[in-house]
Amino acid sequence: MSGRGRSGTLGAIIAATHAGATGGLVREQQVVEEGATSFTSAAPVSALVDLIVSMRANRDGLVELPQQFAYVRRILGI
Repeated sequence: MSGRGRSGTLGAIIAATHAGATGGLVREQQVVEEGATSFTSAAPVSALVDLIVSMRANRDGLVELPQQFAYVRRILGI
């Protein structure tokens, strides 16, 4: 087992936070209709996937496991 998955997981958290992802990825809310409860948009998850894909262009195997991706989402709040 290499450390690429674990280090890539940390790198994804740092990159998402540093890139201003807190406005674009984290806790993006969308109101369904007047008076309805709001829900988290799928757009932040898609942006996170794009970020990880771009990281993998430089180094394959970053964020290897689904559990690592779930951890990144949980830490970022998306």
